Amino acid sequence: MDVVRAACVLIVVMLHALMVGVERSPDGGLSTRVALAGTEWFAPVSWLIQIMPLFFIVGGFASAQHWRGVKSRGGTAAEFVRSRVRRLDLPAATMILVVGSALALAGGLGADPALLEEARLRVAQPLWFLAVYIGVTAMVPIMMRMHEVRPTVMLIGLGSGIAVVDAVRLAAELPAVGYANLAFVWLFMQQLGFLLSDGRVEVWASRRLRVGLGAGTGARRSGGIPRGMLLSVVVLGLLVVVVTRGPYSADMLVNLNPPTAALGLLGLAQFFALSAVKPRMDRWWHATDGSEHSGAVSDRGAMRVRAIARAGSAVSAGSMTLYLWHMPVVLAVAAAIWAVGLPLPAPHSEAWWLTRIPWLVALALVWGGAYAMRQAMTRAWQNVVRRALTSVAARWTLPSWGWSSRGKHSPRGVSADQGASADQGVRTNRGASANQGTSANQAVLYVLAAVAGVVIVLFCLGDIIPSTLVASALLTLSVWPVPRRGRAGGIIREDRSAPGDTGDEAR
Repeated sequence: MDVVRAACVLIVVMLHALMVGVERSPDGGLSTRVALAGTEWFAPVSWLIQIMPLFFIVGGFASAQHWRGVKSRGGTAAEFVRSRVRRLDLPAATMILVVGSALALAGGLGADPALLEEARLRVAQPLWFLAVYIGVTAMVPIMMRMHEVRPTVMLIGLGSGIAVVDAVRLAAELPAVGYANLAFVWLFMQQLGFLLSDGRVEVWASRRLRVGLGAGTGARRSGGIPRGMLLSVVVLGLLVVVVTRGPYSADMLVNLNPPTAALGLLGLAQFFALSAVKPRMDRWWHATDGSEHSGAVSDRGAMRVRAIARAGSAVSAGSMTLYLWHMPVVLAVAAAIWAVGLPLPAPHSEAWWLTRIPWLVALALVWGGAYAMRQAMTRAWQNVVRRALTSVAARWTLPSWGWSSRGKHSPRGVSADQGASADQGVRTNRGASANQGTSANQAVLYVLAAVAGVVIVLFCLGDIIPSTLVASALLTLSVWPVPRRGRAGGIIREDRSAPGDTGDEAR
């Protein structure tokens, strides 16, 4: 699924890069506007490039696997939430601090305030995804528990919630009501990812049915259309009816803000299509690892598949960093082109279209160089920051709000390390309950701090300097390590990530 996640991120980045319309104003300054959107041909194309539902489906698939792994190791829901929030917020905190400082410096040097405010808005807009993704990820343990009991009921309930919100929004003419679907639509997509992770849907969806003459018992084995693809086409047909006869826009980017039932149908079609092709994708990957199916792919084909898999894993590992930094890079490159006097054609002009490929190549080179630098610096930087945070947190812990601060404790007369080792194998009910209560409250604090920090930047609340400082502080709080103290007063080191987790977020 790394390749699918990587493709989703790259599509979003390319789309945003193409939608940035910058040109020289008559007085020699820099003016900006949104390109592509509103053109006649963009609405049908948006059905292909609107992949946010698919990204949440893949995220739900990964979250389900990660949560099951955490449970199998005896971990708690709070530990899962903390690790996910940490991996999402570390790159966000860095980006907000760096970009906010750069904008403040530019303002101090006399840059046009209106242009700086526009840049601030464009950098902040993609952060809606981070706030929503943190929220739905924090719900994974609860939603997974309900999925394991009544998966169909959960999907029907969330789907009904989407329809009710849209009905109230349209009937009462209250656009703000539609933002309730930020919960219903994206939780629905995450639940579809849970369903995909169970493994049963893809087996059913990949079976082939022969439509029309010649349908028979052998159709399931060769020829025909996979059931998932057929259902995907049916759902897309329903979506065509909804946007042509109903109150929804045919532009799927319009249906993103706020999310609507039309976007939910598009996500359902993407889910069925992914379910149909996933078994074949899995066979391709397994055919290159020296397994018994390796004969299904030629040597040259195996090399191509391995190259695609490695590229997908690399992009997926840095997906959150790429997503968060792509707009700052786009705006920085545009400003550099304007500063050195290179041409900036008017959006949608012939010259503008001719320069789109060089524009994307230049951005790719900058992103690639930045990613290489990031890979070289990340490990050293995170080690320094985490050691500093752990050292400070050992002396200054977060407020307890009245809960027990013992958590996992060492018996009297036993060192903290020995107590931690013993606790790995044996947990008393009382100790487990205390740890659950403490960790749950701390996890709630982490999530609230993370969402609040992102919201401050997203809605450009306040002046750039104070808002950057407050948002950075809140995001730092959301990744703050809270050590558990044993009875002897020692610090018990907590596991910060699950085995096998790499990149900006746990897979």
